[in-house]
Amino acid sequence: MVLDLEIVSQNPPGILAESGVDIADFKEKFCADGACFVMRAKDEIEHIFSELYSVPDCLQKPYFMLKVQELLLFLCMVDVKKEKQRELYTSPQVEIVREIHKQLISNLQERPTIEELSKEYLINTASLKDTFKGVYGQPIGSYMKTYRMKQAAVLLRQTQATIAEIANQVGYENQSKFATAFRDVLKIAPAEYRKQNIAD
Repeated sequence: MVLDLEIVSQNPPGILAESGVDIADFKEKFCADGACFVMRAKDEIEHIFSELYSVPDCLQKPYFMLKVQELLLFLCMVDVKKEKQRELYTSPQVEIVREIHKQLISNLQERPTIEELSKEYLINTASLKDTFKGVYGQPIGSYMKTYRMKQAAVLLRQTQATIAEIANQVGYENQSKFATAFRDVLKIAPAEYRKQNIAD
């Protein structure tokens, strides 16, 4: 997503205009001296993005516009100095975790344990868990559950595969457990999600 701060500050949408937020301040706040600001994923903003997956296509554009404003309002409250004080991780650890992440998302039907990954990549389990959460913002289990459900949502929208087949493709042998996980992440049952999106 790219925002032209100058255009937004000159013509702020209704919600932002009423809030009194000065969008022009964002550049100095987050990109001082030309540096990039990277923030770890947070529970507080997870819903901003996750809810986009359950919106019918016909409503996605206006809904997306609202979500962008919600995100900007959230960013106004971010304490940049506090965020920059987050724990740093060594380059080798980060590279290992990125390789592990690549393996995990490349075959969702496989479910290696943290202990198995630790032995395969020669990294102790505590470092693996801490570094993964530091890089990707969530514990491995939570991250992969969300990732699997987002991939399932794509399959529900774009393929004719049965829900049981999709559950298997994203690593769930039990359709009931898949449906529960899908509802946990996307706040809607898989069948209802497909029905809403196919109807469009």
